[in-house]
Amino acid sequence: MRKSQSNTRNMLLATLAVALITAVAPVAQAQDKTFTMKLSTATINDTQHEWFKRFAALVEKDSGGRIKAEIYPASQLGAIPRQIEGMQFG
Repeated sequence: MRKSQSNTRNMLLATLAVALITAVAPVAQAQDKTFTMKLSTATINDTQHEWFKRFAALVEKDSGGRIKAEIYPASQLGAIPRQIEGMQFG
């Protein structure tokens, strides 16, 4: 596997892990609340962005609308290191 593919794969897995942790942890505490899951990618209109669109639709469908997924492409939430810090520090 090429290094760029490996980096993209690792970034996708890390983003997915963070998204799942932030979406699942609160659900266990309060079943009747609604939640917003923010999905961010550094790129736009590529396979990762397309995957987020499909993933968001499935999450909303499977949660019965309790989890609202928002997609922020093209580093709209900041550079990747700033996004990680934002997750770490709340």
